[in-house]
Amino acid sequence: MKSWSSLDIGGGAEANKFTGEIEEAFLPVYEAAGKPKGMAVFSRCELMSGTVTLFFTPGAGIFSGVFGANPCEAPPPKGLVFLAGDADALAASAAE
Repeated sequence: MKSWSSLDIGGGAEANKFTGEIEEAFLPVYEAAGKPKGMAVFSRCELMSGTVTLFFTPGAGIFSGVFGANPCEAPPPKGLVFLAGDADALAASAAE
């Protein structure tokens, strides 16, 4: 089974900027790949610290490596925000 990947991107305006850059870079790759099921990026903001973490599904593994994301366990779905790719990827992952 392939693993998810995560990348902590800090907080505030810098995190917002980087999230936008990831989204802009991801969408053309996702579309060029034929919009595969299970390829997506999600984000979560930790309320106490304000730190934003991006989570890449196993289907987005090659893309996540370009940005230096590290393998991780599948994140709990609570608090995840869909960013780009297959909007149903989280539900599909939970079903596995």
